[in-house]
Amino acid sequence: MEPTTNTEKDPIEEGFGESYDFSAEETLKSTPPSDLFQGAYLQRGRRRQTMMGKAMAVQGKIKKANAYSSVRARICMSASELNDTLNIKVSAGIGIDGIGSASAKFGMLNEAGVSGQDVVMVVYVKHIPWTSFAQDYRMKPNVKNDHMFGMYYGDRWVSKITEGSEFALVYNFKARTQSLRREILGSMQAKGVIPGANLNFDGSVESKIKQLMQRYTYTVKYLVLGISNPPYLNPLKDKVPDFIAKFLKTKPDAPQIVDMDFTNYNSVPR
Repeated sequence: MEPTTNTEKDPIEEGFGESYDFSAEETLKSTPPSDLFQGAYLQRGRRRQTMMGKAMAVQGKIKKANAYSSVRARICMSASELNDTLNIKVSAGIGIDGIGSASAKFGMLNEAGVSGQDVVMVVYVKHIPWTSFAQDYRMKPNVKNDHMFGMYYGDRWVSKITEGSEFALVYNFKARTQSLRREILGSMQAKGVIPGANLNFDGSVESKIKQLMQRYTYTVKYLVLGISNPPYLNPLKDKVPDFIAKFLKTKPDAPQIVDMDFTNYNSVPR
């Protein structure tokens, strides 16, 4: 009987990696898609991929539905967990700018200095008053499916847009070595804050995080999108759970594109 090999990575040893780039320095210059039915093209860079907006070849009806709110809190151990928790779409492990608020979130992570073996606590809140869906769609009259189609209309089109407001908060505990990372994670687990698990970020969890902030080097960054002038205190001065409660009661007065879905042109009837 051959011995079995455990191919799963140790989450403590994996980390974020020095090769994962949260900065926007290599972002390709383009205008991202912003409307339902608009064409799009994925342009690839060295470490970043950018969704470029193209002309509109598809037309149809729009249905608005699915209002909801969500709160997510998590100790993230890798770049993939960060992307998932912050609702950042990626392709082949590479970040894609130009989709919703991805660029703003990458900028926040870059400002927080996330890298290597750091331990990152993320709080992410969405308030979605509607999602726009494409219905009864078809190709526009006189759109030619020739060799120039991709240049004008891209290789996909926007079939769903989710709009609303977002609040993201990052506590980044700096750990230059794996041993320090293990120590920070051990301290969190001793307080009942379990890495990788979905946490209820209440006053108790916030208090435990603040206790850790007294022991370890850290940075804190946050962003608020979709609300032009939040009528409440800075979350770094107010209690974060109270801030979240107020945030969820505030109507987005400058809705942000939170997410997009794309569909291949092959499925569009003529």
